[in-house]
Amino acid sequence: MAIRACQGGISSLRKHIFNLEQLTLRICTNLFSFRALNIAGATSFLCKHIS
Repeated sequence: MAIRACQGGISSLRKHIFNLEQLTLRICTNLFSFRALNIAGATSFLCKHIS
């Protein structure tokens, strides 16, 4: 009984850690793409004003 409860706790903890990793990855990806968009926007803005 105690062993089964322990295994259940470990598997739910693993699932929680996996979800946390996925969330972190998604946040990092969003930040990176947002930054890339900002850089692209700033570059095109500068190019328009220079030419």
